[in-house]
Amino acid sequence: MSADEDFRDHVLAHFESPYHRTACNQSTQRYRARNDPCGDEVEIELWIEGDMVREAWFTGRGCVVSQAAASMLVATLEARTINATRSFTIQEMLKLFAAPLAEAVQSFLGRNPQEWP
Repeated sequence: MSADEDFRDHVLAHFESPYHRTACNQSTQRYRARNDPCGDEVEIELWIEGDMVREAWFTGRGCVVSQAAASMLVATLEARTINATRSFTIQEMLKLFAAPLAEAVQSFLGRNPQEWP
């Protein structure tokens, strides 16, 4: 199996069987994001207890990549400390995809969000 096929299968697995895709009944923090050019929407809800993210959930709509990314992210955030969650980087997010993304996408994602179109 090629790296492209591995990447596709990994992303499709998260899209077709997403981790914690529903609203969190005990959420203490909520974050919404929308990508206007393509219409993707994601809402991340966290249940924080003490200094730990106990549970992470998401809802949203959009392309396969955006929804798979949300699934990967909430699975990664659970059981992390607040400081570890706050320091989560775009490079860590890219590693969750288990394959290199196109150079243009990496360049776009690596920019400061205020610079995004």
